[in-house]
Amino acid sequence: MEFLGVFLLEFCFWSLLEAQPLRASFPTAKTGMEKLAFDLAAAQSWRTKILEHSGLDYKKAVDWCFQGHKYISSASWRKDMFRNVIQPLEQCYKYLSGHTF
Repeated sequence: MEFLGVFLLEFCFWSLLEAQPLRASFPTAKTGMEKLAFDLAAAQSWRTKILEHSGLDYKKAVDWCFQGHKYISSASWRKDMFRNVIQPLEQCYKYLSGHTF
């Protein structure tokens, strides 16, 4: 789920994680696992700025991708993802487009 969270961050800020000064503040990775760890650490820091750029619903979706999904059972992950990611993103779409469903 963290990869979806990174994608949502990149989409919100219209910039790749690798291009962020936050990412450059971490050491250069020597292995793929180190790169993944440093990318996720940078994304965790980056997501603290999302509320001022996107609003509460979008922040809720991103936060769940990074943290909330860790506390669900494997049997309910689809329902929880729908409630915590899809519905908040749909609400953002409604705000931006003026649509009501």
